[in-house]
Amino acid sequence: MRFVTLDVFAEQPFAGNPLAVVLDADGLDQEMMQRIAAEFNYSETAFVCAPTEPGFDARLRFFTPSREMAFAGHPNIGTALLLAEGDRRLRFEEKIGAVAVTVRDSVAELTGPQPFKILGSVERESAAAVSGIDPKAITHLPVIASCGSPFVMAEVESEDVLQQARPVAAYRARGPVGVMLFCGRDPVRARVFIPASGVREDPATGSGALVLAGLLAQWGGSGSWTIEQGVKIGRPSRLEARADGRGRTWVAGGAVEIMRGTLVGD
Repeated sequence: MRFVTLDVFAEQPFAGNPLAVVLDADGLDQEMMQRIAAEFNYSETAFVCAPTEPGFDARLRFFTPSREMAFAGHPNIGTALLLAEGDRRLRFEEKIGAVAVTVRDSVAELTGPQPFKILGSVERESAAAVSGIDPKAITHLPVIASCGSPFVMAEVESEDVLQQARPVAAYRARGPVGVMLFCGRDPVRARVFIPASGVREDPATGSGALVLAGLLAQWGGSGSWTIEQGVKIGRPSRLEARADGRGRTWVAGGAVEIMRGTLVGD
């Protein structure tokens, strides 16, 4: 069974977010997919299967080292760039539903599968406690928001605070939720912690970038933002996000292919 690894949201090798894509994965059951994802030990591994309905280019399943995800950002970007073979629009069948990715000039843009929505607020003390920062350094009341995957969104007052943060504990609200801390606007600098999914710090989070764009648009209207992530852990990443202020969001980036190989064994 063939696999390819890519560094996503990267412009050079060994940056961005590593992704493993397992091709022709129809013969694998869920348990084996999970074991393979744990073996790669990347923040996510994508499995490409034949679609079950017409109108789709592939059916995708995504696994962190410890659980399956209904939707994920950088695996959609990386898998689309791998399968596109030129400029085209792809439709993927996923657990969350239909997901659209447009590839143009070696850049893939993912459309948020669900409209931006704030699901609730979070106490400053709760967001700070799981991130190792002072609650007073959080500038706005944090919220849980989603465009397909939920995140606690907390803006901090400075880059110094952002760099001092650390994943102290997992945030849980009806399941594990990622925590995105951010500051600035040009560019936006961000860090994401998802320890409950086996990912202490994510180098580049496409699903989180969709939520961040939706939140910034709600605060100040439609726009586009460059998001820098992964610098603290030596995986500098660049994500281009935009939102129309009416709930629709997009995130775009490139990828660098790193390895091709074959999975062996019984």
